[in-house]
Amino acid sequence: MSLNEALLDNEEAGQDTALIDSNNGAPNTRDDPEFGEDQPRRLRDVLFSIAFYAHLIIVLCVAVGYGLPAAGDYGDSGDSDDKDVDYEGLLYFAMTAAAVALVTSAVIISFLAYFAKIIVKFGLYFSVIAMSIVTITAASMAEWVVFPVALVVFFIMLCYIRSMWRRIPFASANLGVATKAIRSNVGGLTIAYFLGLITFSWVVIWILALIGKLLYIFVLTVLTK
Repeated sequence: MSLNEALLDNEEAGQDTALIDSNNGAPNTRDDPEFGEDQPRRLRDVLFSIAFYAHLIIVLCVAVGYGLPAAGDYGDSGDSDDKDVDYEGLLYFAMTAAAVALVTSAVIISFLAYFAKIIVKFGLYFSVIAMSIVTITAASMAEWVVFPVALVVFFIMLCYIRSMWRRIPFASANLGVATKAIRSNVGGLTIAYFLGLITFSWVVIWILALIGKLLYIFVLTVLTK
């Protein structure tokens, strides 16, 4: 048994003993004041709930009523005077971005447990390199408003890296342990990716609704001319 496991076992045993002793030999329950009060299950924010479901229904109706026909039929009609506007591209971009985000998160979780220290250092280096590029670009383009701000942020990042460098081993170990714990909990990963799929679907629905309303406004503008 490792030292950490022994310490955890002793701590849990001490907590269990304290819970029993503090209640005259009987285990404490959630009715005990030390555990707080059981909160009743009720709806606490009625107005916010109504607004949320109303906006959900409205967005779904707009996406289905305007977005789907617009995404499928736009470009086939001869009524449009602007052939350069392609609303389908906006939908494909949103779907691609969401899919890339899901794949990237899966890859990052796989690499974090094994390359935590490298990733922490890369994040620090990348922030400095990116800000140095912004600073040099602003100076070369004579953007004298952006340049001093970027330069100050660049030096702040250098100071931050200098102060945080000795804490990298601790941060890497902490990150590695947390990542292994996440990977070992299949239920947590499943819920996380399921919520990611819901977010992806919601982004697509929002983009469909946006496409539908934009095309509807554009058609009305053309007809009223």
